[in-house]
Amino acid sequence: LDEYPEAYFDAIFFNDVLEHLIDPYTMLERLKSKLAPGGVVVASIPNVRHFKTFRKLVFDHDWEYEDSGILDRTHLRFFTRNSIHNMFRRLGYDVLRCEGIHQTKSLKPWIYHVLSFGIWGLDTRFLQFAVVARPRS
Repeated sequence: LDEYPEAYFDAIFFNDVLEHLIDPYTMLERLKSKLAPGGVVVASIPNVRHFKTFRKLVFDHDWEYEDSGILDRTHLRFFTRNSIHNMFRRLGYDVLRCEGIHQTKSLKPWIYHVLSFGIWGLDTRFLQFAVVARPRS
C-alpha cells in the first residue's frame, strides 16, 4: 500500500475479500488515505446470519466449516448486516449503501421470522451484503 500515492483511487473493490483477511479493519483504515476525494470502498461480504447457516447454529447446534460458502474454511472473519455497518462507522466511513444480495427464493426465512415474532429477522434471506462506503469528511 505504501507504494501508491495518497488520493490515488476513485474506488477500491473488496469482492469476497474482507472475510479472508486476518485484520480487515487495519486494511480499511489504511486505505482511506489512498482514496481520492469522493472515492468509495465497494465490498461484497457473506452474511453469517443467512437462514441456512443461522438455522444450523440455532437449531442443530452445529458450526461446521465447509469447502465453500459462508462457512468456508478460509474465512477468518464473519459478518452480519449490523457488524458491517459498525465496522465501517468505527473506522470513519459513511455507509452510503448496504443491500442484501443473492436473496433466497425459499419461504423459510419468512416462516422463521413470523414464528419468532420478528426476532429472527429478514436479513437472513440474503447470502451476502453489497456495501458502498466513503471516508467521512
